[in-house]
Amino acid sequence: MIGTKTINGYIKRLRSLDRESLQQDIELRVEKARDVFEIIVANDLAKIGMVLLAIFLIVGLFAPVIAPHEPNERQTNDQGDWLRGEDPSITYPMGTTDNAHDIFSQVVFGTRVALMAGMLTALMVGGLGTFAGIIAGYSGGYTETAIMRIVDLAYGVPFLPFAIVLVIVLGANLWNIVLAISLILWRETARVVRSEVLSIRELADIESAKASGASDTRIILYHIFPKVLPTAVLYSVFAIGWAILAEAGLSFLGFSDHEMVSWGSMLQAAYNGQALDQSMWWWIFPPGICISLLVISVYLISQGIEEVVNPHLREV
Repeated sequence: MIGTKTINGYIKRLRSLDRESLQQDIELRVEKARDVFEIIVANDLAKIGMVLLAIFLIVGLFAPVIAPHEPNERQTNDQGDWLRGEDPSITYPMGTTDNAHDIFSQVVFGTRVALMAGMLTALMVGGLGTFAGIIAGYSGGYTETAIMRIVDLAYGVPFLPFAIVLVIVLGANLWNIVLAISLILWRETARVVRSEVLSIRELADIESAKASGASDTRIILYHIFPKVLPTAVLYSVFAIGWAILAEAGLSFLGFSDHEMVSWGSMLQAAYNGQALDQSMWWWIFPPGICISLLVISVYLISQGIEEVVNPHLREV
């Protein structure tokens, strides 16, 4: 009979092996993450995008400190009169609106809205699209057919009318705008990820994992998900740009929370206030330039991520 000390010795050895294998797995994943980061940073366009995005993130995080006024605060002179349509100056770097709002403060606080719309949409699109694509590609059969028919249905839904109706029904706020955008944009992520999974599931290591008795959950988490993660991240980054443009567009059309100042709502106010007719260029250019720069920064970063997904691009 095997003694208690022998059994305890086996248990300790197994535990030490588990700890060692876990540590090796963590080190391997950290090393891979470092390699991926180095590939992205090696791309000059991605570097520029990271710098631009970092600037916007700093502005968004420290908006209350950077902005000299509240975005909806009326600016007045010593006599209490509203300072309408003030030209850019030291006191008001970007001038004021026809309702005496400080444009610089509105632009700074609008950065938060744009970043929140982009990041939240990226999380929802990446999560939903990746989950649907993996399940469809790995399961096959009726499950795959059902999911892909839903994807086809999503492709047939026009974005703008769908988003407008959804926001009207659920209410005009940032969360519902993000939901409307995400329910449309996840379709492309799901289709691309599913195509990758169809190829991955035929690989030798997947067959070996099945032969060794690994569960479907373990195979998906440890063998399939890491392989499709770069693609999922790439399409999530694409979604950030689309979300920023979509949020600005819906806000410009008036389908946003009127208590929330965003770049799109600033452009709507400038249009309604006939800023062009009054030659108030300082009211129009700042939000428009910020929208363009933020979307460009995301696009430039995606160039570096694309080299991770497609190694052949590094040779070009």
